[in-house]
Amino acid sequence: MYTGLNGKIAKDMVSSVAVHGESVMHEITQIIAHRERDRVSYAQLCAIKSIMSVGARLEYNIDAALKIHYAMRQGFRPRDRFDLKPFLAHYGTLSYAANCKNLIASWDEILELDGSVPTWDERPMYGQGDKVRAWNIALFDPYADVFTLDRHMLRGIFGNDKTPKHSEYKEVMQALIALHRRIFGDNAPPLMSQWSMWNEYRHKGIHASHLAILGNSANIAIQQPITAFFA
Repeated sequence: MYTGLNGKIAKDMVSSVAVHGESVMHEITQIIAHRERDRVSYAQLCAIKSIMSVGARLEYNIDAALKIHYAMRQGFRPRDRFDLKPFLAHYGTLSYAANCKNLIASWDEILELDGSVPTWDERPMYGQGDKVRAWNIALFDPYADVFTLDRHMLRGIFGNDKTPKHSEYKEVMQALIALHRRIFGDNAPPLMSQWSMWNEYRHKGIHASHLAILGNSANIAIQQPITAFFA
């Protein structure tokens, strides 16, 4: 079921990037610049946001991640899920319980991050399945060879949101990365395609900005126009 990509996917990738690529690259440029100011802090924030990515709209997810990260940096340590409840007012009950469990279990591991996040070939952090793990890596390093496949991406690509097994996930991810490289070359970050396609599949063609995760970081000019990847 999860083998092979049809021609529709290539068309979706090209058309999505044509519409959203410039906005996505603008944000990727800012993400990288922000990361380089404090790699340890940003690695922690990415881990928190990815673990908290299930169960709330994007703006609530980012807001919760920023507040939890700030509290963590101030020495806060949750004893149980009730200590985290004030941060998660907009999460569903099931997501709230699972997120709290995973976050508390990974708390020390997040604090010990040394300015990077585990790569795909390394042991994932507690509470990070394939989707969350891929998103954590991509958010920290947009040029990493990962592709986040949530239910919206799966519906857009395969017409259903059945979660692939680990081996299948890796197979699909590698096929999408190879397709991305074939279309846009080796210098374009895979996150450019994944994020652009997610805008189409999840947000019906509206660009979903993640800039709020950078807090008060200053605006930075686009380093490379999107047309460079279509040359």
